[in-house]
Amino acid sequence: MRFVRNACAQKLGFANAELLQKTDWEKVKIDPRRSSPRLPKWIWKHDCEAYAHANYHKVVESMKRGVRLEDDASIPPNYPPGYKYEAWNIEKIMVDVRAGKEVDLGPGDWS
Repeated sequence: MRFVRNACAQKLGFANAELLQKTDWEKVKIDPRRSSPRLPKWIWKHDCEAYAHANYHKVVESMKRGVRLEDDASIPPNYPPGYKYEAWNIEKIMVDVRAGKEVDLGPGDWS
């Protein structure tokens, strides 16, 4: 129940770290939002304990049927709405960062 959520939170953490490490502080003086890390609703409004109590049995039943958690419409996502998990690793992220690319969070509402 936590894998995709944790993977999203970790990836967002890398994106926020890059934002702060590459901040042009002269531009921040003009627009302070340039140094504001993302702190999305799907993280701070989520009640993990209530979510687990409400959805645990649905997850078990999905697993018995061989249905992936994110493919079961009866289980609300606890990660960015509209996101579909794609495998990633820190090595790939670092290659992209060194090449001057932003961390690609993927589809979904990360706000």
